[in-house]
Amino acid sequence: MSNLVCLITKSKMKIVFQYLALVFIGILFLSKQIGCNDMFPALNVSPSNITLGLTETMRLECSIKVVNKSLIAIVVSHSRDTVQPTFTYISSVSSFQGVNNYISDTSMYVTGAINSTGLSYLNITWSYPQEESAGLYKCEVNEIDEIGKPLRVSSTATVSVALPSIGSVISEINHLRKELNELKFEFSSLKNVVSLEISSLKNLFNNVDNKTETLQQKNENESAHWTAVDNQNKIRFASIENKTNSVVHMQENFVRTIASSRDELFISSNNFKGKKYLLTKEAAFFYPSLAQAVCTLFGGYLAEMDTSEEFNFVRTFVRSHGSQFMQVMAGGSDEGHEGHWTYRHSKSAVVSFWGPGEPDNYNGENCQNFYRNLDYRMADGQCIALSSTSVGFLCEVPA
Repeated sequence: MSNLVCLITKSKMKIVFQYLALVFIGILFLSKQIGCNDMFPALNVSPSNITLGLTETMRLECSIKVVNKSLIAIVVSHSRDTVQPTFTYISSVSSFQGVNNYISDTSMYVTGAINSTGLSYLNITWSYPQEESAGLYKCEVNEIDEIGKPLRVSSTATVSVALPSIGSVISEINHLRKELNELKFEFSSLKNVVSLEISSLKNLFNNVDNKTETLQQKNENESAHWTAVDNQNKIRFASIENKTNSVVHMQENFVRTIASSRDELFISSNNFKGKKYLLTKEAAFFYPSLAQAVCTLFGGYLAEMDTSEEFNFVRTFVRSHGSQFMQVMAGGSDEGHEGHWTYRHSKSAVVSFWGPGEPDNYNGENCQNFYRNLDYRMADGQCIALSSTSVGFLCEVPA
């Protein structure tokens, strides 16, 4: 009888285990169907292998798409030890404070945003990462689910560091040598042009000098006068030569500055229908023609919003990155034609995205701007900034 009971018990246990196995398989299948991987943040570090002195930038990108939850914050931390990690906060972005950095690192540039209906992200870029950049990086996401329960999920990525090989150093030296030769060629071409100009001026001076000598021979009484003329011409030639050299030097500096200054001066938006928007990082607005000229240097013009979709995109960008400004100047104006608002670049009529009660022409305000006190809706403002500390401007450029 006991053997029969034992046999029946074993049979029941077998059925139970088979049932549990089927349930587990069903859960795995459903998890693949509903995309459980989407619950965790996507973390990517590129490159994951750093070569000291040769790797120019390292970029960390952490993002997550929120579904049926409220996202509170994304936090990135770092541990030098990958076996027994002890993490230190680097940076975060939250729905309360925006982007916040926890370490002082001048080589680090951080952007981030919390989007309650789409993709939220925190991106960090390092220039010429050093040995201490190696280790384990963790992206941690804090959420609240639909029943108010706090959730915390994270992903990790490892970065290694290595000394450069002889081959990679030689390759970098050859690359720099090629760039140096190209710069030498450009400088040589510019130097030839300047030399031709100087030669032309010298010939002109020689002609003047010859004529002076002829006149001196004709009339010795005017010798003192023509000596003075000769001295003036020499001084003028020296001044022209100095100015020419100064202009050449300024042109060289200007070319280098333009090539490297865009990221120093502006925060760039994402691509919007073949265009991007450049917002000054610091207050740099004095009057519209100067701002328009700076935008022109980078191939664009003061921003012009033609559709509600474009305005909402630009307003979100300005509100996220321009909170330090009371006003951010755009391209509209009724200066010289009061009440008839047109864009400076296209000359077309300004599309109405005004805030409540705007434009009000208070104290002769003739320039269109995003106004912080109206939650960055459009308002009219003074065209000349009395204090540049609270006014920026926005350029529209091809993507």
